[in-house]
Order: sequence, then structure tokens, then C-alpha cells
Amino acid sequence: MLQYIAYCSGRVYDLSVWTKEEQNPPKPILYEARPVVSDTMSDKTLNGVIPINKGKGVTSHDVVAKARRILHEKRIGHSGTLDPLASGVLPLFIGFATRAIEYTSEGGKAYRAFMRLGVETTTYDAEGEIVDERPVSNTIDAAALQAASAQFIGDILQTPPKYSALKIQGKRMYELARAGVEFTPKPRLVHIDAITIVSVNLPDVVLDIECGSGVYIRSLAHDIGENLGTGAFLSNLVRTRSGPWELQDCITLEELAEIAEKDELRDIMFAADICMTHLPAAILTKNSARQLIQGLRLPVKLVHPYETLRAYTCEGDFVGITRYDAETELLAPVKMMLYENVW
Repeated sequence: MLQYIAYCSGRVYDLSVWTKEEQNPPKPILYEARPVVSDTMSDKTLNGVIPINKGKGVTSHDVVAKARRILHEKRIGHSGTLDPLASGVLPLFIGFATRAIEYTSEGGKAYRAFMRLGVETTTYDAEGEIVDERPVSNTIDAAALQAASAQFIGDILQTPPKYSALKIQGKRMYELARAGVEFTPKPRLVHIDAITIVSVNLPDVVLDIECGSGVYIRSLAHDIGENLGTGAFLSNLVRTRSGPWELQDCITLEELAEIAEKDELRDIMFAADICMTHLPAAILTKNSARQLIQGLRLPVKLVHPYETLRAYTCEGDFVGITRYDAETELLAPVKMMLYENVW
């Protein structure tokens, strides 16, 4: 259950313990938790999230570049790279919402992964050169695949592919690999929530994967293949969810261009706070919110020692992210996503 905090008229209240039956509820505060999504966009400024269904054959950077041209907005970023081979959910953060990208990792991601057993490639996917081929036993079934996948559930150390955008001493690993430089990628701690076997039609296998940020599905396919003794590569990948956004929430770049031409972007844009529901919410007076936006810290004494909080005005405008210091009893601005002249 989300904990909601209220700070109005110099006092602090914990909304999670309120009921409408209380005889003397504090005022002026709303009794009920406000909606997750708030509207903080002015008529002339785009600030929000548009989830895009990325097609195969284009990079995530290509999608951002095209969106910038369509929307005539330079401040656009995304919350997780998809390889050119992959398709699916790619949320684009626009305007002030780009400041929220770092808070999206808590929502996790979901993928449908297509593996081919019996073949290994340099890149761990269909774009690489074949480096090994092995026979695939017809005894491999869903139970065998589940057993081979079991050790990858939870917190694991995963070795990323050499052909990846991670850096070693300032150089992209794929650049080093293409140049023939010998190096060993360092394993990274990642988290995988679940691996579900969707279908087995040897040598092809389909998996559904729920995981946190930083997981390389190519490496996972390779490692499962090693456990089976057959080798494997990732033949196709679809991201089915990123944070709160699923495929059905997404539009294509072509649809984005049509919607922008009709001036209907507000109808399809999400406010950035939808991906921050894991954080408690502070509800402020308009004057207190204005002080935060101006960079000032607010004297606050919280009942619970929350550290990072979303902040809203009493009218429901999403102000941004704040941090509370229990020692000084001050609430400080971290990432503001509202600007003073909207009022």
C-alpha cells in the first residue's frame, strides 16, 4: 500500500491512517489519495511520456531522433535501449519528464524471447557469425528448459555480450570486439523475477521473462543454451512491458506523426509520475510547492522517516521529486518537473 504524506499550513499528516469517519480530520487536505497520473503540461509545452512500439531494424537512438523531428522538441530520452534486432515497448520521456528517467527502474521490464538451440554466434543473437553448432536432443522439453533456467531466477551475476554498448576504459565493447581486441567483460549483478516456457518446437523455444534493468536477454539465452549442452542464440526479442507501459499502450512513430499533425498529443501522453508509484507522495500547498521549485528547502517533521518522495500541489499538479533529511527536518527539491509560471 502506498503511503501518502500531507504537508499543509506548516503541519505534516500521514494520509495512510486517515478515515472519513474521523471526527476532526486536518484541513485543508483531501481525504482520499489523489490519482497517480497528474497533468502538468501547459498548452505550449510538452512534458510527459509517450510509449513507442519500436520496430525491428532501427536503433533506440533512431527512434529518439525521429521523435525529435516530429515533435520539434530536443529534450527527449528513453528509459532502456532496445537492440536493432528487438522490437516493442520504448517509452519516450519528453521535456521536463526526462528528469524522471532514472526513477523508472523500479517498475521492471518484460520480454518475449525467441531462442534457437544448437547454434552459438559471436553476438549471442541472429546478427552474429556462427561460432559453434551442436546436435539438439529430441528429449529436451519444457521441463528440461525450466530446469536449465532455474538457476537464473533471482539476483545473479550475468556476463554481458562482448558485442554490447557497455564501456571498458572509455571504449564501447562492440568497438573493441570488432577491432579484434581481446578482453573479458566483467559480470554484473542483475535481477530476474521469472522465466516461463511458452512453447517448445525444437530447435526453437519461446520464453517469457520478467526482469529488472540491466539484464541482457542475449546473454540469458546463451547461458541457458550452455546449461542444456546445446548452445543457443536469441533469434528474436519483443519487449512486452517497460515499467507501467505495455504493448497495448504504445503507438508507432508513424502514428505519432499523424497525432502530432492533428495536434492531439495531449490525448496520448502520460504524466511522468505514473512510473513513480513506488515512492510515497507529499502533498503541498501551492506556496510550499513554489518554494521548492525556486530551490528552497521546507521545514518539515515527518512521522515516518521517508527519504525520497513525490511532491504534488493540493490541486494535484505533479511538482517533482524531493528528498527528506531526518536530521535537519528539511524537505529539499531534487528533480522539479513543474515550473512556477504555470500558475
